[in-house]
Parts: sequence; C-alpha cells; structure tokens
Amino acid sequence: MKKRKVDIISLISNICLLVASIFMLINTINEKQLINKWIIGPIFIVALIGYVITIIKGSKNKIIGKEFEVIIDRPLGSTHPEHKDIVYEVNYGYIPKVYAKDNEEQDVYILGINKPIKSFKGKVIAIIHRLNDNEDKWVMAPDNCKFTIKEIKELTNFQEKYFKIQIIK
Repeated sequence: MKKRKVDIISLISNICLLVASIFMLINTINEKQLINKWIIGPIFIVALIGYVITIIKGSKNKIIGKEFEVIIDRPLGSTHPEHKDIVYEVNYGYIPKVYAKDNEEQDVYILGINKPIKSFKGKVIAIIHRLNDNEDKWVMAPDNCKFTIKEIKELTNFQEKYFKIQIIK
C-alpha cells in the first residue's frame, strides 16, 4: 500500500511537470504571455513537492531490510546520559561509520532482545521519522521477530513520546 501511495505521488508530479512544460512551450511558440505565470508556478511547485516526497520515501525504503552491525552504548535498563529520567526499555546503539542527518552515527533501537547486550547484527525493520526533529531512528530486530507499527511505537515510546513521529516499514 505504501509503495502504491509513493507511485501515485510520483504520477501526479509527472503530470504536473508535463502540464507546466506544455504551457511554457505554448507561451514560447506564440511569443505571447498566453498563460499566466501564476498558473505555471503553482503547477511546478506541486510537481517539486511530489518529487521531494518520492525521493524521501524511496530512500528510506531502501534501508529497510539491509543488514548492519550495531554497537550498543545504551543497553536495556540504562539511563540517558543527559536526561536521567529516561530509562531505556530496549537496547539502543549506533551503526559505526553510517552517518545520520545530524552528522552523528546512525542511532538504532534493537527490539526483540530482552536482556542487555553489547552489540547486535541484524536487519532494519522500520524507520522512525521524527517530524519535528532532524533525526531519524532506525529499528532493528532478529530475523525471527516481527513487529507491527503499533508495537514499535509502544516499545520506543519511552523516548519517542517527546517527538511527533511517523513509522515507516
């Protein structure tokens, strides 16, 4: 369903771009301003927004299913280094040499392991996109563990409750 939504957005963007291009071509051929720039401009803006959405959603979906090695720096039961009231209800770490938008190594929640660990190797099962922050968190789990979006939200809520989030699977 999500792939179909991205495809529809991409289709709408392409149609808007085509319509705006035709309008511009008509204006150029006739050497007159037959179609107002106030019509062409919004069509281009809709096309641009659609392309940006398609690129963002598409690039995030390429991460899901990829395998990474994670260093756990905040094991299950530990507290946040700056906010001592935040206790990690899952293992949490980072992927060495993979950098996020904040120029720090990519942060990861590890679900499905109910004891503190030092490292983990597995696949990304979801991305938590923070709508009011510049950072996305990846979610990983062992191959034999499956989680719904609702379960991911519940398990990461101890930290994500402070942000407006979208979970991408």
